[in-house]
Amino acid sequence: MKIFVDTGNLDEIRLAVSREQIDGVTTNPSLVKIYFEGRGINIENGLREIFRIVPQDFPVSLEVISNTKDEMLREAYILVEKFPYTNLYVKIPVNPSMDESSPVSYDGIEAIRELSRQGIKVNCTLINNPRQAYEAMKAGAKFISVFAGRIDDLLRKRNGMKFDKKDYF
Repeated sequence: MKIFVDTGNLDEIRLAVSREQIDGVTTNPSLVKIYFEGRGINIENGLREIFRIVPQDFPVSLEVISNTKDEMLREAYILVEKFPYTNLYVKIPVNPSMDESSPVSYDGIEAIRELSRQGIKVNCTLINNPRQAYEAMKAGAKFISVFAGRIDDLLRKRNGMKFDKKDYF
C-alpha cells in the first residue's frame, strides 16, 4: 500500500516529505486553487513547485476537470505537455457523472484505457466500490484513489442517516 497526501498546500507537502510520511502527492484543481490563489501563486508555477519538492520517484497526480472522454483526454494531453516529469500521473475520475440523477458514464474508464495505451500513467479517482476499482485496474490505472469519507457520506445519505462531527464525542 502507498500513502499519498491529497493537498494543494505546499507547506503540507514539504512537511510530509521531510517526515518521510508519504509515498506521493495527489491534488485536484479546487485544492490547488484554494492554496495558490490565496497566496498569489501562479497555478502552473505552483504545480511545478510540487514536482521540485518531492523526490523524483514520488508519483504526483494532477486531475482533469471534465467529465467526457474526449475532454478528459484533451486535458490529460495538456497536463503531460505542460508538466513533462517522469513522475506525473494524470488523475481521471472512474465515473465522472457523480450526480445521482445523471446516467452512469464509462467515459472515465475509456479515458483511462486510451491514456494507458499511450503510456501515460493514470491515477483513478472517485472510486466508490470494488467493481469500479477492478475496472480501472483492468483499463490500466497504476493507482486507485479510494475516498472512504465520500463512500461513508453516500451510505449515510442513502440510509437517511444524519451525522454531525459533534456526535462523535
